[in-house]
Amino acid sequence: MKINKVSLKNFRTHSDLTVEFERGVNLLLGPNGTGKSSILEAIGITLFDSKYRDGTSRGQKQVVKFGEKQALVEIEFEGNDEDTYIIENQIKVSGTGYTRLYKKGEKEEMLTSAEEIKEKLKSLVGIEGELTDIYDNIIVAKQNDFINIYKMKPTERKSTFNKIFETEIYEEIYKGYSKEVYDDYVLQHRDLKTELGTLDSRVENMDELKSEKEKVQKDLEASYEKLSVEKGIKSALEEKIKNIEELKKTIELKKNTVESEEKNLESLKEQLLINDGDIEKAQKSRETVEAKKEEFGRYSSLIEIEKEQRNKVNFLEAKKEEYLNCQKNLESEERRELEIQGKLEKADAEIAGRNEQAEIFKTALEKAQAELADKERSFIEIDREVKKIEPFIEQMDILKKELEEYNLKLEREKFNLNREEERAAEKSAEISIYPLEEIEQQITELEEKSLEKTEAEKSISEIMALMKNNEEARSQLSTSICPFLKEKCRNLEDSDAEDYFAEKAKEFSQRLSIEREKLERLKKEVEPLNKLKADLVTSKNLKNELEKTLMNLETLKLKVENCQLKSKAAAERNERTESEYGDLETLKSKKLEFLAQRNNLDLEGIKKHIKDEESNLSSIKIEMKKLEGFKQVLAEKKRQIEIEKAGISEKIRELEVYPVKLSQEKIELDKIIAEMESLREGYNLYNQNLDSSNSLERFVEKKQQILEKEKELSKRLALLSEEITSEEQKLVSSEDLTTLLQNKQECENRLEELSREEGVLNGDINNLAVRINKALQDYESIKKIISAQKKLEKKIELTKLFRDNVKGMGDKVSENLVREISFYATDNFRKITGRGESIEWSSKDPDGKDSPYCVMLKGADRSITFEQLSGGEQVAVAIAIRGAMNSIFTKAKFSIFDEPTNNLDQERRKSLADNIGEILKDLDQSIIVTHDDTFREMAQKVIELKVIK
Repeated sequence: MKINKVSLKNFRTHSDLTVEFERGVNLLLGPNGTGKSSILEAIGITLFDSKYRDGTSRGQKQVVKFGEKQALVEIEFEGNDEDTYIIENQIKVSGTGYTRLYKKGEKEEMLTSAEEIKEKLKSLVGIEGELTDIYDNIIVAKQNDFINIYKMKPTERKSTFNKIFETEIYEEIYKGYSKEVYDDYVLQHRDLKTELGTLDSRVENMDELKSEKEKVQKDLEASYEKLSVEKGIKSALEEKIKNIEELKKTIELKKNTVESEEKNLESLKEQLLINDGDIEKAQKSRETVEAKKEEFGRYSSLIEIEKEQRNKVNFLEAKKEEYLNCQKNLESEERRELEIQGKLEKADAEIAGRNEQAEIFKTALEKAQAELADKERSFIEIDREVKKIEPFIEQMDILKKELEEYNLKLEREKFNLNREEERAAEKSAEISIYPLEEIEQQITELEEKSLEKTEAEKSISEIMALMKNNEEARSQLSTSICPFLKEKCRNLEDSDAEDYFAEKAKEFSQRLSIEREKLERLKKEVEPLNKLKADLVTSKNLKNELEKTLMNLETLKLKVENCQLKSKAAAERNERTESEYGDLETLKSKKLEFLAQRNNLDLEGIKKHIKDEESNLSSIKIEMKKLEGFKQVLAEKKRQIEIEKAGISEKIRELEVYPVKLSQEKIELDKIIAEMESLREGYNLYNQNLDSSNSLERFVEKKQQILEKEKELSKRLALLSEEITSEEQKLVSSEDLTTLLQNKQECENRLEELSREEGVLNGDINNLAVRINKALQDYESIKKIISAQKKLEKKIELTKLFRDNVKGMGDKVSENLVREISFYATDNFRKITGRGESIEWSSKDPDGKDSPYCVMLKGADRSITFEQLSGGEQVAVAIAIRGAMNSIFTKAKFSIFDEPTNNLDQERRKSLADNIGEILKDLDQSIIVTHDDTFREMAQKVIELKVIK
C-alpha cells in the first residue's frame, strides 16, 4: 500500500493542512510543536482503527481543535489491489460522526458500515490478523513506546506477543472452549446415567396394564345400558311436570294483568279531575290577558325609546370626559415647556466654559510640537553617524566568525580523517577472519544436509502413524471378529492375527530406530548452519563497510585540504580589513557613545506629551459638539410642545358645548323612565297569564281522550276474568304435581348413582391409558439414553485426544516464528550498527529461567537482555525486530518510524541513517518523523513543518 495524501481540518492544532507523500522514504521534519505526531495519529485512527494519543479508543473531544465542533481526516491511498481509494473520518465533540470508504471517482459506491470498512481495509493494506494490534506493534514505531514492549514483565510480554502472533487461540481453545466441551460431555454422561437408573426403577409391566384395562372396559359398557333406561323414565316425568307448571304460570300472569289494568283505570279517573282544574284556570288567565292587552303594547314601544335616549346620554358623558382631559393635558405641556427652557440656559453656560479650556490646551500643544521638531533634527544627525560606523563593525564581525568557523571545521575534519584511517585498518583486519567464498561453500553443503534432516523427520512421523494404526488394528482384530459386521472375519479364520500384527510392529520399530539415528547424526552436522549464515552476513557487511570507509577516507582528505585553503584566505581578509578601517573594539565604543546621546533626547516622552494634549483638545471638542447637539434636541422639543398646546386649545373650544347638552338629555330620559314604571304592573300580568290562556283548547281535547281510554279498559277487564275461570278448571282435572315431583327425584337419585359409577370406571380407564403411554415413553427413553451414552463416550475420548494435541501447539508456533524473526532481525541489526552480535529471541533468560519472548543481544562470549542494553542499542534492536516482523506478518509494505534517533549519539544516528535504507528498500513506502535532519540525504521526499502559531 502507499499513502498519496493526508488532509486535516480542525484536527489538533491543524486548522487546514494537506500533506502529500511519495513512494519510498518520506521524511516528516520539524521541531517539537509543529504537529508531526498529529498527522501520524490521524493515519492510525482512520486507516488502522488505532487508539487515540491518550491510549483510549474514544477521544473525540481531545483531537477536535479548541473552539470547533468537529474535525475531518481525509486520506487518499493506493491499496494492494493497485486501485486508489479515499477514506473520510469525521470526528465530533458531541454526537457521532461518520466514516466513509470509496474508490476514487466512484463515491456513489461508498462503504459506511464500520465493520465492512474494517474488513475492506484489512484486505487493502495487506493485514490478515487484528488490524489495530499489527499496526500498533509492528507497522508503527511510536517514539519511545516501540522499545517499551520488550521491557514489559514476562507475563505482559507473553500476552502481547501471543496476540500479535495469534497464538493465544490455542491456549484459549485448551482452557476455554475445548475444556467447556469436555466438561459438558462428562456432565451429560453422568446425568444420563442417573436418568437411566430412575427410569429402570419406575417403569411398569405392560401386559398387566393391558389386562386390567380390558376388565374395566366391560364394566363400563354395562353401566351405559342402565343409564339409558333411567334417562327415558326421567324425560317422560319432566314433560308432565312442565305442562302443569306452565298452566299455573299462565293463570298467575293473567291475574297480575287484571290487577295492573284495575290500577290503570283508577289512574285515568284521577287524571280526569286534574284536567278539569286546568281548564278552569286557563279560562281565568284568558280574561286577564284581554284586560291588560293595551298596557302591554304601550310599555313595549317605550322600551326602544328609552334605549335610544340612554345612548345619547352616554355619548354626551364621553364628550364631557374628553373635555376635562384636554384641560389637564394643556396644564402638563405648560410645565414641560418651563423645564426645557431651564436646560437650554444651563447648556449655554457649559459651552462657554469648554471654549476657555480649549484655548489653554491649544497653546500647550503648539509649544510641545516646536520642542519635538528641534530634537528630531538632533536625532537625525546622531543616527547618521551611527549608520556610518555599523557596516564596518558588521563586516569585521562576519570576518572574525568566518575565520573561527574555518579553523574549527579544519580541526574536526582532521579528527574525522584520523578516525577513518583507523577504522579502515580495523575493517581490513576483520575481513580476514570471515573468508566469504569458503563460508558460502560450507553453507551450501549444510543446507543440503538440512533438507535430508527434514526428510528424516517426515519419515519418522509417517512410521509412528503406521505404528499407531497397526496397534489400533491389532486391538480391534485380536479376536478375529469384524468390528463393523460383528461376525467372524473369514480372512482371519486360518491365521493368527496377533502374530501378524506383532511382526508388523517389529518391522516398524526397526525402521524407526534407523531413521532416528540418521536424524540425530544430521542434527549434529547442521548445527553450525545458523552460525555460518550469521558469519556470511557479517562478512558481506564488513566488505561493504570497508568499501564505504575507503570512499569516506578519500572524501575526508579532500575536505581537509579545502578547509586549510579557506582558513588561510579568511585570515588574509581579516588583516586587510583591520588595516583599512581600524580596530574593531574602538569602532564599537564610538557606536555606544552615539547611541547614548540618541537615547537622552527622549523623543518618545515628548511625543507622548503631544499625544496627551491632542487627546485633551479632541475631548473638549467632542464635548462641545455633544452640547450643541443637546441644545438642538431641546429646541426641537420646545417647538413640539408649542404645537401640542395649540392643538389642545382648539380641541377644548370644540368640546365646550357638550356639558350643556348632557343636562338637557338627562331630563328627557327621566320622563320616559317614569311613564314605563306606571305601566310595568299591567305589562307583567299580561306576560304571566299568556301561556295559560293559550293552553285552554289543549286541556279540553285531553279530557275527551281520557274518557275514551276509560271505556276501552273496562271491556278488557271483563274478558280476562272469563279466561282465568276456564284455565283454573283445567288445572283441577290434571295429575297430582307432588307425586310427579317425588317420582322424578327418585329417578334422578338412581341416575346420579349410575353416573358416579361411570365416572369412576372412565377415570380408571384414563388412568390406565396414561400409565400405558408413560410406560411406552419410558421404554423409548431408555433406548435413547443408552444410544446417547455410547455417543458421548466416543465424544469424550476424541475431545481428550484433541485437547492433549492442541495444548502445546501455541508454544511451537511461537518458537518457529521468533526463530525466523531473529534471523532477519539479526541481519537488520548488523546493517544498522555495523556490529557482529546476533539478536536471539527465546523463552528463557540467560540464566535459564522461564521468560517468554525474552530478547537478548548475543555476542561471542555472552548474552545481554534487552533491559541491560544502552538506550542506543535498544533503539537499534527494536527497529531491527520491527523491520523483520513487518516483512513476515504483513503484506502492507508500509512502515512508520516516529523519532527513531531518540537516545542515539551523533555517530549512531549517522550509522542508522546510512543503513536503515537497507531495511526499508523492500517497502513500497515508509514515513520517518523526526526533529533533526539526519535522514535528509536518504529520503525521497522531505516534508518540513513549521511551528503552528
